[in-house]
Amino acid sequence: MTTLSGSQIDRSQALIDEIRAGCAGEEKHILAAAKAEAETIVGAAFSAARRRVTAEIEALRHDAERQLVRAKAQIETERRLRDQARAAEILHTGCPMLINATVERWHDPATRRQWIGAFADEALDRLWPGEWTIEHPADWDAADAEVLEQRLHEATRMPALKLVASDEFEAGLRARSRGAVLDSTPERLLADKAATQARLLAEMHRKPPASMACTRGERT
Repeated sequence: MTTLSGSQIDRSQALIDEIRAGCAGEEKHILAAAKAEAETIVGAAFSAARRRVTAEIEALRHDAERQLVRAKAQIETERRLRDQARAAEILHTGCPMLINATVERWHDPATRRQWIGAFADEALDRLWPGEWTIEHPADWDAADAEVLEQRLHEATRMPALKLVASDEFEAGLRARSRGAVLDSTPERLLADKAATQARLLAEMHRKPPASMACTRGERT
């Protein structure tokens, strides 16, 4: 059995201590590198997770905005369809009602005389002087003729009148002179369908039609 001397033991111990120190240093280096790598991995994972969350939040926001746009478009479409249905109802029922209401105004004596006076004034402005043939409803009376003649007598160029009863209309007057025609019957006054419908639609936006108001009243 070989016995080591003191110096050999010291050298061996120094070598062991050196090896241990080297291992400890290497271990610290490895741990530091591993820690840094782990921190890098964790940071990258956190950044990736944060990007994913941000992207998902952005996608949810865009989806909510698209749903809001679709909802607004649906509401606008439904409102437009309601307005179109309401306009169709007014245009369907309003024009005949306007004609009937105009005829009723003719049957009121005071309104009829105003109508006759306005017709006479327009005829004087638009028709040639000379002989006029004026068609009137069958229920025309002497008082109506007097109103017409009196208004025409006020003009400086009094035309020669030929009054003719007509069964073609029950309200208004129609004058003929040298091929020109001035027609103030309700149908002719409302013949400009586009203008009449425009006025009806303007009235629709001002207040609901009577038929719809009655319908709502019946439901309450």
